[in-house]
Amino acid sequence: MALETMKNNRYRMVRPLGSGSTGEVYLVEDTLRNRQEVVLKLLHAYAHPLTHDAQSASRAFLFEAGAISQLTHPNILPLLDYGTETVDGEVVPFIVTPYCSEGSLATWLEKRSNDDVLTLEDAARLVRQVAAALQYAHDQGIVHRDVKSANVFIRSTLNGPPAMLVADFSFAQPIPEARVSGLDIRGTPEYMAPEQWEGQVVPASDQYALGVLVYQLLTGRLPFQGGIEQLRDAHLKSWPTPPSTINPTLSPEIDAVVGRALAKKPGERYPTVTAFADAFTRAIQPVPVPVAAARSAGGYGSHCKCFLKQVCAIERQRHGNGQHQCHRHGQRSCHGHSSVQQQCQWYRHGQ
Repeated sequence: MALETMKNNRYRMVRPLGSGSTGEVYLVEDTLRNRQEVVLKLLHAYAHPLTHDAQSASRAFLFEAGAISQLTHPNILPLLDYGTETVDGEVVPFIVTPYCSEGSLATWLEKRSNDDVLTLEDAARLVRQVAAALQYAHDQGIVHRDVKSANVFIRSTLNGPPAMLVADFSFAQPIPEARVSGLDIRGTPEYMAPEQWEGQVVPASDQYALGVLVYQLLTGRLPFQGGIEQLRDAHLKSWPTPPSTINPTLSPEIDAVVGRALAKKPGERYPTVTAFADAFTRAIQPVPVPVAAARSAGGYGSHCKCFLKQVCAIERQRHGNGQHQCHRHGQRSCHGHSSVQQQCQWYRHGQ
């Protein structure tokens, strides 16, 4: 579709920025904003999961886009404009957002050199910012559904580290609808939570995707790779290699925190995405947080990792055979909880 047909020639093409599974992206000039450069995304043929005709789909899109446009948070890339155009009888939605010349995390990951090392402090700062944006959206009743490196943009600041901006809420849904979305399977396969593959999306699905992103930042690779069917089976049934196996500088505490965010069942992840960010921030500290403090903050203390750490230390002091006791206590305390068993395995691996 020619951009000149949209909004009475409001948007003028500068250059294409790319295309993907959800649509085409262009850098354009907004003639109503003093020719400011903005990003216009044309979504592919739109069929709303809860409707059965183009007219209803258009109304549903406009309703949801209107709700998303009200999200105002320092770590969310704002929605400047949205609407639909009818071309050859087909409803084509579009969204307009600010242009971030620094690019996305995906671009940075692709272009970074060996000297571009992301410190744990930088990673924790990034996780906190993305989690804050997602938590705000969740509190407003919106699930993103497509958290990934390509949807986190970087914006330089005058004084201080760059800001992370969560973008592209084009897959987002109100939480009540996301919970009963049936066979509406949308997202990026490498980042999709197990329940998302089955058409059920909850706020914890965004936490899982953020866990995948954290894994990618810490190890330089995604937890799972392959074709669609391979990815589906892996997300539903398999556990990724512990991050510290790939990056030996990482601690067992970090393994355990990432492992909980990647739990197969939503209820076994952190209670909120900010609780995950808080736990990750604690895990990178040189001195482990006491179990009681971690529990009170809703962090990883509720899992067996911290318990195992203290048990192993005590057993080594008492009997000199802490490794054996660690296995025994780990198996006992984790019995019946698949995600906890995996985290205990990750912890024992790091001992």
